[in-house]
Parts: sequence; structure tokens; C-alpha cells
Amino acid sequence: MPADVAEPASRQYYAWMAAAESAPFAVLDDIGVRDMSDGFRGDLHTIINHRVTSGLVTAYTSNIALQDLNTVFREMKPRLVDRMRDLCIQFEFVGVSHRGIKRA
Repeated sequence: MPADVAEPASRQYYAWMAAAESAPFAVLDDIGVRDMSDGFRGDLHTIINHRVTSGLVTAYTSNIALQDLNTVFREMKPRLVDRMRDLCIQFEFVGVSHRGIKRA
């Protein structure tokens, strides 16, 4: 990727990351994605760790139960999920997935 494209994209990415770390309230959607790159997994870990240690309100969504998230963050210190668990109230949604179903 040419530098004139990569540099602005990189600046924007890290600005979004800083906003995700410091917003008074954040929703981190689908944190259980298993096919994220190691780099993105590390960035997500950094955001979550900062939010947890700063006591910032965060809603997490995942199709993986909280107790099973260590499998997603396997290379990271398992303390991250333990810290999240200590501050979370879990709500389980059950039912049939309606993704991809066309409605008239």
C-alpha cells in the first residue's frame, strides 16, 4: 500500500482506537470472533484492558459465553477475561437466528 494511503489510514485507525479506549460508554460488538488477526486481537485486548482498569462502562456482545472467551484470547493473559467477568452482568439471548432471512 502506498505511503500516502497507508499513513492517513493508520492515523484514522489509531484515532478510533483511542476513542474506543476513552469513550465514557462503548459497545464492543462480537468480541468472540475467532478469525481476527493476532494484531487486531492485541489491539482489542489493549482497548478492553484499558476500559476495565479505568472503570469505564462497556457493553460486550458475543456469541461465545463469557467463561469461554479465554479460547479467543488464548495468547493473551487470561486475567483479561477474569477482570471482565468480575465487572459484567450477563444477559443470555436464546432463540433462532434470523440472519439472512428475507422478510416481505
